Amino acid sequence: MVLLQLFLQLWAEFDTDPVLRNWAAKTPLLPSLSQSDDSAPRETIFNKLVSMYHDTVTRSQDMIVQLVCTEVESGIRAYHAATSDQ
Repeated sequence: MVLLQLFLQLWAEFDTDPVLRNWAAKTPLLPSLSQSDDSAPRETIFNKLVSMYHDTVTRSQDMIVQLVCTEVESGIRAYHAATSDQ
């Protein structure tokens, strides 16, 4: 809950402080603060980081699955080799 409050305060400061607004306009990782209407922004300053984190998590999960499959296949081959000699 504290993190949400911090985020909302930070977003409000980006929206109202001219210096922060100017800096945000020059930073490519931040969404545009200018809205065509008065609705809430559809993006946040954390969207890029969340996307990068999601990609990292997905890649990590894929690597773990691949590792487990390789280990299981190696175990099955070893078991098959040991039992087929008998």
